[in-house]
Amino acid sequence: PYATIDCATKDDFLFIKKAAEFYRKMSWVPAENPPEVDEEGYSEYILLNFANAPVCEIGKYIEDRDGGGAYYVGDDEKSCSGYGLFVNAWMPLPERYREGE
Repeated sequence: PYATIDCATKDDFLFIKKAAEFYRKMSWVPAENPPEVDEEGYSEYILLNFANAPVCEIGKYIEDRDGGGAYYVGDDEKSCSGYGLFVNAWMPLPERYREGE
């Protein structure tokens, strides 16, 4: 679970640090731990994994006024569970591609 990494330069250290942060960010999160939502109760778009389907979908989490919430595919108004899809994990989407970066 632990590793020692020797870096010859500060640039090497910053590269390793950035790679570790990216790896941590791009890990699956159990659905019981929903993403943060904005003041209106909407998360950013996320990648959804389903316990009972072989595909992943882009969607979001919407929190209701009672503090509960549900996962939705795309901009659909019906929740995933309303379609019989059970989200078991989610992860943030990667950064958008920008040519030249």
